[in-house]
Amino acid sequence: MSNWIHVAGNIRFDTHSDKKKDKKEIEKIFQVLGDIPEGSEGPLDIQILDVQPPTDNCVYSARYSVNIVGDLRDVQNFRPIADWVKGIKKRCIENDMWIRQGIVGAVSDRGSHKSWELLTIYKK
Repeated sequence: MSNWIHVAGNIRFDTHSDKKKDKKEIEKIFQVLGDIPEGSEGPLDIQILDVQPPTDNCVYSARYSVNIVGDLRDVQNFRPIADWVKGIKKRCIENDMWIRQGIVGAVSDRGSHKSWELLTIYKK
């Protein structure tokens, strides 16, 4: 019998830099993360939403929300998801992005569950 892990999450972040990042640049950053957790029927789906697109008069370049959802078949444990979530925080800091809030949760058909909170205190 297959094991399914059901994943859902949302991460809200600001680009915090003099260099403005548009949605396409944000998508590249999340694609660069690579290793998006994948089951035998495909990877997690990631959707990036503009909350506040870049403007010339905004202190922060832009605000975004990333929705994460998916059902991973034949994944035996939470390790690939945990490693990927840890990489998100690192990648955001490297790209001058400030995670305001974020949570990713996963539940296995076998009854176990895990969640990860994301928060960054921005420091240069």
